[in-house]
Order: sequence, then C-alpha cells, then structure tokens
Amino acid sequence: SSGINAEWPLRPGSPTEKLIRELREENAKLMHMLGGSGIPDVAMIAEASTEVSEEEKEKMRKEIEDELRAQMMQNHMELEDSEKSASQKLQEMEKAMEEERKKKQSDTEKRHKKPYLWNLNEDPALSGVVCHLIERTKVLIGKGEKCQVRLQGLSIMDEHALIEVDKQLIYITVRENAKVTLNGDPLTTRTELHHNDRILFSAGHVYVVHHPYQFKKANKAGKTFEPVTWDVVQTEIAEKSGFDVDRKGKSPEELLLQEDLISLMPMVNEANAISVELDKKKLFEIVLVAPQARGLSKGRTEVMVKISDLIHNNSWLWDRNKFINRKYKMLEMYQGYVDEDADWDLPQDIDPFYETVASHVLIGQAQIHLKCLTYLIGFEESVIITDYQAQERGYLQVNIVPLKQDETPIEDDDDDYFVEEPNELIGKNMKYKFIIVGAKGLPQKISNDVYCEFKLYLEDSPNETDHINSKNPDWNWSKVFSHSPVTEQLLEYLNEEVLIVKVWGKQRLEDDSKVNKLTTKELKSLNEKEKLTSYMKKMEGAGGGFDMATTVRKIELMHQMVTKKEKSTDCDSALIP
Repeated sequence: SSGINAEWPLRPGSPTEKLIRELREENAKLMHMLGGSGIPDVAMIAEASTEVSEEEKEKMRKEIEDELRAQMMQNHMELEDSEKSASQKLQEMEKAMEEERKKKQSDTEKRHKKPYLWNLNEDPALSGVVCHLIERTKVLIGKGEKCQVRLQGLSIMDEHALIEVDKQLIYITVRENAKVTLNGDPLTTRTELHHNDRILFSAGHVYVVHHPYQFKKANKAGKTFEPVTWDVVQTEIAEKSGFDVDRKGKSPEELLLQEDLISLMPMVNEANAISVELDKKKLFEIVLVAPQARGLSKGRTEVMVKISDLIHNNSWLWDRNKFINRKYKMLEMYQGYVDEDADWDLPQDIDPFYETVASHVLIGQAQIHLKCLTYLIGFEESVIITDYQAQERGYLQVNIVPLKQDETPIEDDDDDYFVEEPNELIGKNMKYKFIIVGAKGLPQKISNDVYCEFKLYLEDSPNETDHINSKNPDWNWSKVFSHSPVTEQLLEYLNEEVLIVKVWGKQRLEDDSKVNKLTTKELKSLNEKEKLTSYMKKMEGAGGGFDMATTVRKIELMHQMVTKKEKSTDCDSALIP
C-alpha cells in the first residue's frame, strides 16, 4: 500500500483519476503475470525453438521478471505521486476557499468603517460585483502598476485619478489628460466626494461612492438615499449634456425618444474612446432629427448619430441600427489591437470607422405646399432648403403651372378655369407641370453630383433630376402630372399635405496640411474649441443664453415655422406677374 487513502475523492473523468485507474490496472496485470501464470514471451520462445537450453530459458525468464518488477515499481511511484498531487490540490483549494471566506468577512466588516467604490453595470446582476476599498489616505486609480485600484479599458490612463481621505472627508483629483465625470459633470479640479456620488472613469467604468460616516449620520437623522442604477446615471449624464429628460407630461413617442437617447449615449462615448485609442480621426455625436428632415411630413423626432471626419471636415448621419452594428465591430477591432493582433487595422471596405465621400448625403429638404392647385392657381417661389438642424442650406426655385387638357398653360383671366370652391374639381381631370428650375447658395463642401428627388401623391418611385456639380445647379427639370379624375382623397392631399423635395450631394475631399499630423485627441480638442467659439457667437447674436434643454422642441418648431411661412403665402400672391 502507498499509504494514501485509496478512496480519495477525485472528479470522475478527470486526467488524474484516469491516470490512477490505468496505473492500478497495469500493476494488477503485472502482479498476475509474476504470480505464476507464466511469462508469455518465454513460453512462446520455448515453443518456437528446441535448441534453447533450460539454463538460457531461466536466464531470459529472470531478465523479463526483473523488467516487470521495475515497471511495477515505476508505476507504483507514479501512482503515489498522482494520489499525493490530488490530495495536495484539494488541500490547497480548501485553504484558498477558507482564505477567500475570511477575506470576504474581513471586507464586509471593513465596509462598515472604510469608504469604498462599488460598480454599476447595464446588467443589474453585474452591479455591485466589484468593490474597491479605500484603505489608505491616498489611493491611486488607473491601469499602471503603482495604482492601488487597477482599471483596464478604453482611455484609462496609467494614473487616472487620485482619491484622498482626510479624517471624515474624501476628495478626488483628476490626473492630466484623464477624463472623469462626477454626477454627470466633467471633473477638472480637486473635489469632495459624498455618499452615493456617481463617478464615470473614461467611457466605461461607472462607480458609486459609499461614504460610511455620511451614511451612518444620515441613518441616525432618518434620511434615506435614492437607489442608484445604471439608468439613473445615464439619464443624469444626458440631462447634464443639455437634453430634456423630464418624463412628466411626455407623450409615448417622446418617452421612446428619451429611451433611445439614454441608451445610445454610453455607446457613443465608447465609440469616441475607441476612435481616440486607435487614432481613427473620427468623432461621434448624438443628433435629433425631425421627421421633416427625413423627408416625412409627419412622424416623430428620431435619435441619430453624426460621424465626422476630423481631417477633411466631412460628416454623415447614421441611423441607430447602423451605428450599433458598427460599434460592435469597433469593439472587435479594439480587442484585436489590445491583443496585439498584426491584422487589427482592417482594410477600408470593412473598417467600421470608414465612410466614403462617394456616397450621397442629404444637404436638406424644401417643403412645397400644393394648396394653390385646388384653385388651379400656379406657384412660383424660391423655397428655403433646411438641414436636419433646421438651418438654412440654400434656396430651391420651384414653379407649378396648371395646364389645360392639351397641356397649354391656364391663363389668369381664363374664366372657364375659374374655381370658386375646390370641390368643383371632383370628377374632372387635372393637369399641371411641376418644374424644378434650380438651386442657389448650396454649401460648397457638398456641391458634387447634386440632385433633387421627391414623390408626389401616390407615386411608388421617386422623381429625380439630373446630377450636376455646382453649388448653384440649374436643372430645368419638369414633369407633367395628370389626375383623372380628381377625387376627394386627392383634394385632401393637395390641401393638407406638404411635398418634401430632398436635395442630395456628394462631399468634397479637401486636405488641410495643418491638421494632418494631429492625433484624434488633439483634433477633438480643436473641434470643441471651434464649437465653443461658434456657441459664443450665437449667444452674442441672440443677446442672451442658449437653452440646450429644449433642443428637440426648437428643431421641431423651426421646421414648423418654415412650413407656416410657406403655407401662409396667399394663392393669388404666389403668381409672379
């Protein structure tokens, strides 16, 4: 016997259990052979040859027995080592479990006395899993080896922040170039921390402060703290960024918009952090796009993501699904970079950060009111082209000419075509020519391959002008529309609906030698300074503040104002003499 408990519990099917079983089986066979059943090799030799003497046979038998005994001894030693190894592993595991139990018990006791940070996660089951005790008067946070709290991930600096404990006060200081957000506000100076404060380190690490002294004091005073969740933190960040997150009095569509906004914000922050880490020279921003800006006369405002090329100053709009799909590919790309994969930087055709200037972008849309046609009166107007932010992007010259059945224009003084009430047209035939003359003052940056498109009434496919390279394109495009006969549905459409004409173009690719050598981080900083300058000019021009919290409402109102301006044009005055 080896002295080791033969019934030692081993995990069935484990490599150790299999090895021990095989060694025992082999030794049993060897014992059986040495116990008198004869050695097969010698018996076979004896049968095959009559010339081998008894002395030689005995010598051969002894050599084979010696080999068998040596093999048994080797197996026996390996068996003891395996059983001993299994025993030691179990003892070490039990010891580690006991130490972990004691540590948890110790940490639990310390949490009643020491401050600590506990994590928040989008998955509630993973919140509170990580806990960092603040046991020193100074605790360094970052990814460096000197840090007492080690964080890994996007844009985490070697030394990211410093937490200091001074008796019953706790302070946090941000290291140079590190990004820390406290309760939704960017942190720049040494700041005191309080119980339940929310800290966002870079783009992905969210922690909540537990301040034992303040917690006990509040409990004695009967004060309670609101629970802190992932959604609470993201809503707070959205609100501090200027978005309206108040749920009171909101319609279901507005609440859905809020949810989309809050869920996208951490993803956009993450995409920006990856762009900085990989130096992709791209910036991602959340934008709110009204239905009119998407070519719809009705609908709800949607959350989209604007991607900007910080080198060439080009930009594109991605819908929510496209951005989310691209963001997951960005994460895969970043993981390859972290793993030092030689092929982490993907070719352009599959690079999730890449967008081509060869694709058309929406310059803006013009809203055309067709009510004049219900009186067979023409329309000739330069209509404002507005972008998704309701900013003016140029003017579109549109003419609408009512026609007789032979397609000659209806004259102003032709009494045969005078309409007193639109219902008089029901059952009759209507023809008119829709003319897109051209556009003026389009952005120089988006003046390649410019064209217009629109769908009128029940059309399945859009009408499209020629494609022209110019900021002042002259299309002189026209089409005759015929309705035979006029119906109540058609009159309702002409009277109530707005025709959306979309203006598309391709962006110019322009290099700026001054910024080519800047990093993504430097380019972002430059971009923020330019935006701040623009913002200050807006404030000066407005003579007051600029309330970002009403962004959605302002965009919708500005689109409505454009609509009302066009709609308020009297039918008679629409005729240019």
